Amino acid sequence: MKRALRLTNNASFNYIYRHGNCLNSPILALIFVKATCVRVGVSVGKKVGNSVTRNKAKRRIREAANALLPRLNGCYNYVIVAREGIANADYHQILETLAGLLKKAGHLKA
Repeated sequence: MKRALRLTNNASFNYIYRHGNCLNSPILALIFVKATCVRVGVSVGKKVGNSVTRNKAKRRIREAANALLPRLNGCYNYVIVAREGIANADYHQILETLAGLLKKAGHLKA
């Protein structure tokens, strides 16, 4: 994912956590808020596993988000939060789950 499309500022994450809408699944949570451009941030807590597992989950989530970026409607900022079950999920499950959450929110073109 390009650097310009990533959320990196802690204040941005906090704003989205406080003011955003949330959709949940067993392996991911999607929090989004209306914005001027599309940006995506990934959050993986220590409950997921050790640093190797967390970084692997982050890479897979970023790649899944990158694959879905061209199909997004509107301008929103997203925070994707990994749940404990993501340690056992493969890339295709993550992609399918993220697409389902975006479709449920109405942000994904058919």
